[in-house]
Amino acid sequence: MSADFSVKALVAVLCELEKEGADVEAFAQKVKAGIMGEETYSPSGMAKKLQVADVIDQAIEYTKKYSN
Repeated sequence: MSADFSVKALVAVLCELEKEGADVEAFAQKVKAGIMGEETYSPSGMAKKLQVADVIDQAIEYTKKYSN
């Protein structure tokens, strides 16, 4: 699966969460903290953690564009 599709899927989820009244930026920061930590969904290795965190950052930026 392409990283581009992963970002688009995450943007869709974040946009729907925002429609429901969620603070998506705060939510994304919480998820990133889990990724950088030891949550079960956290990838192994710092390089992978940073890549996943970057995907979340990209998704947040696109979500901001779509919600304004």
